[in-house]
Amino acid sequence: MQQAKTYAHILGLKFAYATNGTTILEFDFITGLETEIAHFPAPAALWNKLNQSESIPRALRIFTGSLFMP
Repeated sequence: MQQAKTYAHILGLKFAYATNGTTILEFDFITGLETEIAHFPAPAALWNKLNQSESIPRALRIFTGSLFMP
């Protein structure tokens, strides 16, 4: 997980993921919580999670929202 957190920090990402092939760990830089999850989140789920915690301009939400919705 430390390597995933380091790379995520370098890239300015808000979430980092690590797996050993069986277990998936998620680190949320917004909350500082590390959690074991059952499956990797879908892009729309990550977008919604980020959108709830950060002020994303409405125009950007509309544009990028169309990328995640068929």
